[in-house]
Amino acid sequence: MFRPSIVLLLFSLKALTNVTPFPLSSNHRSFITMKKSSSISLKQSQQSSSSPTNENDSITGTCTSTKTSLSDLIPHNQTKQQTEWSSMKSFLQKSLASPSDLCPEEPTSTNPKLAKDVMYAKAVLETWKQEVDDSIAKEKETIGASFPYIRTSDESTLNGYTVINADLIKGDDKKVPAVILFHTGAGPQDVFLRWKADMLARDPMWGDDNGDNKNNNGCVVLIADIVGDSTGWTWTDRDRYDDTRKKVLQRTVQEHEHSHSHENENGPIEIIAQRWKLRETVAAAVQALKNIQEVDDQNIAAMGWCLGGHPVLELGRMKLDGVHTLVTFHGVFDGIKDDIDINTSISMSGLGTETAKGQRQNCVLICNGKSDPFVSRKNLEIGKKTFEGHSWNINILDFEDVKHGFTNPAQDYNPSDAFSFNEKASGTSWDAAKQLLKKQLL
Repeated sequence: MFRPSIVLLLFSLKALTNVTPFPLSSNHRSFITMKKSSSISLKQSQQSSSSPTNENDSITGTCTSTKTSLSDLIPHNQTKQQTEWSSMKSFLQKSLASPSDLCPEEPTSTNPKLAKDVMYAKAVLETWKQEVDDSIAKEKETIGASFPYIRTSDESTLNGYTVINADLIKGDDKKVPAVILFHTGAGPQDVFLRWKADMLARDPMWGDDNGDNKNNNGCVVLIADIVGDSTGWTWTDRDRYDDTRKKVLQRTVQEHEHSHSHENENGPIEIIAQRWKLRETVAAAVQALKNIQEVDDQNIAAMGWCLGGHPVLELGRMKLDGVHTLVTFHGVFDGIKDDIDINTSISMSGLGTETAKGQRQNCVLICNGKSDPFVSRKNLEIGKKTFEGHSWNINILDFEDVKHGFTNPAQDYNPSDAFSFNEKASGTSWDAAKQLLKKQLL
């Protein structure tokens, strides 16, 4: 039987194509867009080019556009001879010497606010330094740079930050895994996430079985942006954050003609609303990584903290091609409607693809504190059912007497009783997450 709703669904997906990363414009940086006529090596110089529309590109995870290298996606200086990567170790050292620099009074996109206050900055920076000093990969050079990209549904700029092993720029053509980090309610401009991105990029697990990481190209880590924050306004403008959060997580029907009704033997039932804005935001981050030449687009993982639980859960429902590994740390699943029974059979309205038979198993790790007031037992169970209903193998680490924000040492200075750092839970959950990444991505 002819189904008009399916036609509308396929037509509407065109609005979500061509998710294209590009550098943020400023007085001393030039616009660079994707060049689809050729694939450029990391060793080559940057060249400006236009980005034609390709209607065959899709957010289902099939990347049909020509890929572009990292050096062509990151802004250059005025001479266009050297990519503006920054040493993560130098950033750490300078920030430790003057943590107040992470809290500018007038933040900008080139000098964002990266911490709530000096105490927050110092707590994270000191723990970061200790981890680097204790790591067998402490001599490894990691570099980071701003990585803006586009959510094409509304042409909004999302303000990511990418961290890589410096060897990736001068390395061979070997593809490497990628990991997306979804931020907390503090926003994407957070020194905490730069710490986590750095430790992932330098981790020795990306080396060979003998532990020799001399030729290790590591992975590409992207700190994704959910709320559109380039300056760190999320730290101070909580009304704006609350409004943005509400809009991103809102379930809608009327704005998307591919919202649909589901039929059973008794006839049609209610139209199912989805979190379309969140899906578009998540898909933009995934596609931004897939458009990078050095990324193995079949080896992508995602991690989320606090608010970041929502995009991770949505990725579980979307099942984008190449994304097989998900992790949440004190991730929140509030406001999730328990529609798993009627939603499973339609595979998330086409915004994603079912895992084909014979492919690797989809795995998710939920790291949760039992005393977290923001994650109720009911919401945790709904999150679990959602993942299981979409064929994810799920493991939950549920820590006794552990509160919200347990992975962040700065929570020791949070006046709210709902938050607390827990060193044991933080270490155990991080080690478990890395083991899962190693199992799934290597």
